[in-house]
Amino acid sequence: MKLLPILILASLSSTLGAQAVVELRFTEVLIDPVGSNAGQQVLEYENTGNVDIDTTGWFLAVGTTTTALPPVMIRTRVIGRIHLGKSGASSGADLYVPTAPTLTRSDSIALFKNSNFNDPAALVDFVSWGGGQGFIALATRASQWKTTLETVAVPSSEGHTIAHYGVDTWGRYHAAEDWYQDATPTLGLPNDPGSMFGHLRGCPNMTGAPGMGLLNEKSRAWLGEIWEADLYNLPPGRNTAIVFLGFRPLTPIPLDAIGLVGCGLNIDIAATTFVPVDQGSGLLTTRIPATQSLIGIVFYLQGMLFDISYSNPANAAMTNSLVIKIGSR
Repeated sequence: MKLLPILILASLSSTLGAQAVVELRFTEVLIDPVGSNAGQQVLEYENTGNVDIDTTGWFLAVGTTTTALPPVMIRTRVIGRIHLGKSGASSGADLYVPTAPTLTRSDSIALFKNSNFNDPAALVDFVSWGGGQGFIALATRASQWKTTLETVAVPSSEGHTIAHYGVDTWGRYHAAEDWYQDATPTLGLPNDPGSMFGHLRGCPNMTGAPGMGLLNEKSRAWLGEIWEADLYNLPPGRNTAIVFLGFRPLTPIPLDAIGLVGCGLNIDIAATTFVPVDQGSGLLTTRIPATQSLIGIVFYLQGMLFDISYSNPANAAMTNSLVIKIGSR
């Protein structure tokens, strides 16, 4: 068989074998905009699935009040807006629902792909804030919300939104902790959250290896705010950790030649700082400058500690590496 038919068959096989995933997710909500609520409230959505979505027969629920969505085609990966209480020409990027109820500071929204409002399989997405209930029990049954006992905190200032962390979430995607207050709304555009995640282990086979990066609110890097990274699982005495910063990850470089047997350097070092440690822990802390050009910058950290308790020839160990992204809220 010639190459071209083989490639065509392979492509068809891959296409037919891929499972269609229909996902339209709420990603940002303007609950209480500056000025009159009527005609100004906006829900942001993203088609995170792998197929285009025809909204014919779909419904939006505000609380338990359901309203039919305009019939449009939403292409995959599109980020769009639903305009509540406002008329206009709907498209895949902007849907107008003039008869939808006004959002309150204790409310919820849900998307249904048909009118079976008691069927968990019909529920596409859900979010609750300020204690709003709506379809929260159904959403919990459908695994579209974590629990009926939790909702997103209401923004503290008018004009702020609640925004979803997206791929930067620490949670289950469908939970209150997956949302944050955003004072710099990006309705219709990708959200810009801060994040910190584990990257690679530093000494994979070492018992009692030091660690870096306990998850807490301040370990997310937000523009203009204090940011911190914890060092933990350290020897109990006073010491000083070396922390390396880089902007590129590396295929781990073995450090056996300098005595750190079984350990590796995971980042391309651009700068070095020193962190005092005591009683088994330390804290790297700094203020992220309020410089707009820093939004979305990704950097990497990895630490090293010398201590007689480490039994390799160097009496040293490497922490895991971290990947951090600077966000705005």
